[in-house]
Formats: sequence, structure tokens, C-alpha cells
Amino acid sequence: MTNQITDSQILKELKLRLSKLLEEEKTALKEKEIRDVSIQRTKIGIEAFTELDTPELPISEKLNSEETHIEFHYPKDKTWQEKIKAFMKYKNKVVTITQIVDGVKEYEPDYTTEKLQAAISNIVSTMVKNTLVATYKPKEIKMKGYFYGHPLWFEEGELKSEYAPDLKKKLSW
Repeated sequence: MTNQITDSQILKELKLRLSKLLEEEKTALKEKEIRDVSIQRTKIGIEAFTELDTPELPISEKLNSEETHIEFHYPKDKTWQEKIKAFMKYKNKVVTITQIVDGVKEYEPDYTTEKLQAAISNIVSTMVKNTLVATYKPKEIKMKGYFYGHPLWFEEGELKSEYAPDLKKKLSW
């Protein structure tokens, strides 16, 4: 008796394997982003302790000073998802679609603001559906739309305070 495998069985196995690989990739990306944030914070800590010889600035002020400001490196040759994730990582807090558009439009001169708004809205929506991005709507203010951020910035569905937006600044729509 020969063991014959049908095309549909092979296809089913391949789809199952692809699903597992995509889950592994998603987990690896989350781990990489956690590691990147940890590296960023460690560098800031090192810089703060390296500059302790200036006693007039407490450490907390050094950590929030412009000296520790990290420059945004726009990934021009990457996918839109990677560009959006890079911007969120740069901001290191939840952002609105408008903030993403304002942050990337100087790097995308071929697009009008309206086209960027439409493209980024569509891509962020897809990212939310694929759980690559999570949504946040503050209870303190009334607003249209959402803030978006990395899923690891949330704990049990609640946004961690270090990733909260500055609600004192006027939001532009």
C-alpha cells in the first residue's frame, strides 16, 4: 500500500507552516522592539551618568533635556508599515494619524498631505487589524479618532503612563 499525499493536503500543511512562521516573526519583531527600547533607555542612562559632573542639572532633568533627544532616521526604502513603526518608536508615545502625517511628510515630497493622510490611515487600520498597533482613546478629553501605539505599550488593555500623550498640547485635526 503506497502512501499518497494529495495536493490539497500539501497545501493545507504549507498554509499551517506559513501561519506558524508568521506568528514566530510577529513574536520576534515584538522582542526586537523591546530590546531596541531597552538599548535606547540604557544609552540615555549612560549619558546621564556620564554628565554627572555638572551638578546644576538633576538626573531627571538630564533625561528629559534636548541633549538626550534622539534624531529621527526615516527608513525611506522600507514599507509603509516600517515607516509608521519607526515614527512611533522615535516618538516613544502614542500618536495620532495627523501626527504621523506631519512627521513623515517632509520625507515624502511626492505625496500631498491628503494622499499621505489617506495612505497612512489605511495602513494603520490594517496594522490595528493585524494587532501590530493598538488604539488608545483618552477618557479625559473628547476627541475624534484615536491615538496609536505599539501593543507592548499597553498592559491589560490600559496604556502604560510612560507612553501617554501630552494632552495639554492642542491636538490638530
